[in-house]
Amino acid sequence: MVRRLLVFGQSVACLLLLSVTVVAAQETPTADKISEPAALESFIDRHVARLMAKGHVPGVTVSVVRGNETVLVKSYGVRNRQTKAPVDPEKTLFRIGSVTKLMTTIVILGLVDDGILDLDVDINTYLKTVKVPDTFADPVTLRHILTHMGGFKDTSSYLHRDSDEGTAMSPQDMQRMLGRARAPGQLRAYDNTAFGLLGVLIADVTGKTYRDVVRERIFIPLGMENSVIGLPKAWQSRASQGHGISLTDPHDRPVVKQAHLARLVEAAGAGSSTAADMAKFMKALMNDGVYEGGRLLRADTVQAMMDFDANRAHPMTPSLGYTIYESDYEGRRAIGHGGLIDGFATELAIFPEANLGVFISSNVGPQAPPLTLALILEELQVTSAVMEGAGNAMAVSRGVVMELAKAYVAPTRSWGRHATSGAALQEGANLSPDVVQGRYVTGGVESGVTLATRLFLGGLGGQEFKAVDGVLTLRGQPLNQVAPGFYSTEDGSRSYAFQNFQGHIYQVGIPIGWSKKVSVFTGPLYTILPLIGGLAVLLSALIYWFPIAVGPWRRLGRMASLATVVFIAAFLIELQFAEYVLYVSHSTIWLVLWRLAINLALLAMLIMPAFAVRLFISSGKPASVGAWARSIHMALLVLACLAVFAASAYWGIVGAITA
Repeated sequence: MVRRLLVFGQSVACLLLLSVTVVAAQETPTADKISEPAALESFIDRHVARLMAKGHVPGVTVSVVRGNETVLVKSYGVRNRQTKAPVDPEKTLFRIGSVTKLMTTIVILGLVDDGILDLDVDINTYLKTVKVPDTFADPVTLRHILTHMGGFKDTSSYLHRDSDEGTAMSPQDMQRMLGRARAPGQLRAYDNTAFGLLGVLIADVTGKTYRDVVRERIFIPLGMENSVIGLPKAWQSRASQGHGISLTDPHDRPVVKQAHLARLVEAAGAGSSTAADMAKFMKALMNDGVYEGGRLLRADTVQAMMDFDANRAHPMTPSLGYTIYESDYEGRRAIGHGGLIDGFATELAIFPEANLGVFISSNVGPQAPPLTLALILEELQVTSAVMEGAGNAMAVSRGVVMELAKAYVAPTRSWGRHATSGAALQEGANLSPDVVQGRYVTGGVESGVTLATRLFLGGLGGQEFKAVDGVLTLRGQPLNQVAPGFYSTEDGSRSYAFQNFQGHIYQVGIPIGWSKKVSVFTGPLYTILPLIGGLAVLLSALIYWFPIAVGPWRRLGRMASLATVVFIAAFLIELQFAEYVLYVSHSTIWLVLWRLAINLALLAMLIMPAFAVRLFISSGKPASVGAWARSIHMALLVLACLAVFAASAYWGIVGAITA
């Protein structure tokens, strides 16, 4: 099933954006039309049916609110394609994924209102169960986390469990999964681990479970009686089943297991709710934290949560406040959050200028099981038809919101690509095509925990922009410079923004995740090819097990061949089993053993050139053709050892023993 190809880098974001196609005639936008329930329902019915059929999606649930009024709550299709049980918008639970982060944020800000927390204090001040490692001197604060600048490694993929009862974690296990990729405040990178840590922090400062605090501070005040964090056994009979993507059939949507997120990450995406309950949640967000006379947060706190200009990376790009972020629906400004979790894709979008809110969730989404060598090879052979089908399936939620926005919301003036004010033109005046050209990656190698994730994050992914005759291009297509640091395709359908932040160039068009400019020498040609080529050359050292050389030459060749075989074997074991160990067995002793083997092999490769140089010196000038051939071959082995060691150092293999 299509899993990581839809998750790593910006694959999901690109699919969601690229898959939405305008097929209906444009209607004149007017918010007043929302007051015509029958027309709105017919409009939603038409587009949901079309997009469900296009994506072969079993079920969808949706709610629409305007101000304090719930305009529509409706569901479509079935919650399980096998049982054919229908979706009930009032009772059927959908997994809302990262929309849960908005709830976590409201709890954190509520504790700030109560004087219990401070956004700018080292979070280790509040944490008792675990501590943020002191990998970097600068402390991580709540403000860093709420703006995705905490700098943690993403270990959330390894924290799925088979049952709700199995989501408990010991403090030792949680501590082991807390790794830091970079100092806080350096890079905006979407961070599930950091948000999951907020759930632990909430429990530590309140003395209650994260689930209970969310229920007391959000679900009970808003009357969200059919919402829960996680999916406890008593609630499972009312839950929709998630459906995945087949690797071979573009239309198949197989049933997948429910995602039960372990304690360390449940605050990042374990929420379950209904369309009716999420309508109440949207009303609170749209009315300064007030719902039916009750207040979740102080008015000024809500305003700070939605202060998008405070974190805007470029005047012409969407931004984020505390967790909540802006989205561009063909010129219509929305704020909200999306959610992807095994078998589900969710969108919560609020259009402030129209006082309109939309929640929609479909029961088809990506899966994130353990990544294995076989799966990597299988996914690299996925056809374009399967990828297109996956995009269509997961674009239903955003697609419906897009159609609703075009019909009911007027374009937002002086925002986004239309924000061509003097300030916007002056911002990034030094970001010419010659300056911004280069390779950009999301997260980078340091964000990965296993070798497989590092390959995706730092080696195989990314975009490379080139300046050709003063024009910025991407994959050979020219981009128009709309304003300094802001470029778009000729038809205006795609835009790319760049910013110089703390002396480094970033692509900042996506508010919750920047791409950083890295050296072109980090591409596959320079980091993967030397590794593969070096190992191929080193395998030729196996000939020294035959009687073609004597004495020290044979011993040196055998040393190189043994190191190579051990390295390759342990390397393949890492690709095949590392995620299984972290994701399923939760016992890292075997991971430590094979990584120790990899590093011992690398140590031998590092020592081997020194022995070879000494042997070259002591042997003197070769006296025969055979001696010359042996010397040349040994020189190639030396170069191969250095190439493999250098590539391994880049991929973070050298010295990496534990998770």
